[in-house]
Amino acid sequence: MPVNTHQQRIITGLLALTIPAAGIFCGGWVLLTVLLIFCGLTLWEFYALFWTQGHLRLRSAGLVCAGLLFWAAVLRDPTWIIFALLVSFWTGGLAFLFRFQTQREIPARDAMVFLFGLVYLPLTLHFPLLWNSMEIVLVLLAAMAGDTAAYYAGSLWGRKKIWPAVSPKKSWVGSIAGMSATMALTVLLGLAFGNAPLWAFALLGAVLNMAGQLGDFFESALKRGLGIKDSGTILPGHGGMLDRVDSLLFIIPVYALARECAPLLILGNHFTPLLSPVTGS
Repeated sequence: MPVNTHQQRIITGLLALTIPAAGIFCGGWVLLTVLLIFCGLTLWEFYALFWTQGHLRLRSAGLVCAGLLFWAAVLRDPTWIIFALLVSFWTGGLAFLFRFQTQREIPARDAMVFLFGLVYLPLTLHFPLLWNSMEIVLVLLAAMAGDTAAYYAGSLWGRKKIWPAVSPKKSWVGSIAGMSATMALTVLLGLAFGNAPLWAFALLGAVLNMAGQLGDFFESALKRGLGIKDSGTILPGHGGMLDRVDSLLFIIPVYALARECAPLLILGNHFTPLLSPVTGS
């Protein structure tokens, strides 16, 4: 029996859940490995949006810098994170310098793409290494609930579009449904595992969903600006990996900021991150 696009979307989504679930369940170096592989594949896909051919050395350097950023997160030392960012900047700067020397042009765009990819992906994705399992579950489910509710509600009842010049399919009905679903989810998780008042978790859900919708619009604008439909083809029914996690990449840093500003929003045990820090002793 042939599988249609909608069925492919459901099957791919369910299969894709098993990998982060394994990382969350096992924690430690399993979680680090899952994040490293995911980050590497997604970063390579991001670079491929701009560099359809060539630039293999610069892409490979990006993967190395991504690994440095993750190792800095494992060390839990801000100095190492700053050092990893400086190495990334030097790498992009040297690539710019050498290409200018040989081609007598100013390829600043390549250096900007290189550095932007490192901030957009590995620097963002290092945060879950500092969280406990319930926090990671909250962030993942917040992204999924918002995306899923917006997709189905928008497909069924969406008429008035929010920003058709950027994303022709996103509707106000879908946006409201996505925010409602995310708020309901964060309130339920807060009721079961949280310490803050429920209104705080409702507000958290609203803020996370707004961040996720901005992430959707950002990637849509990026693809339209580059004249492509999907960021890749690795996920049947979804397109590329960036197409699936564009909202998550904006939700993660917003939640990281929220937990620093309001520690009561942290679910579960405050002091049990899934990956213990590595020390020099």
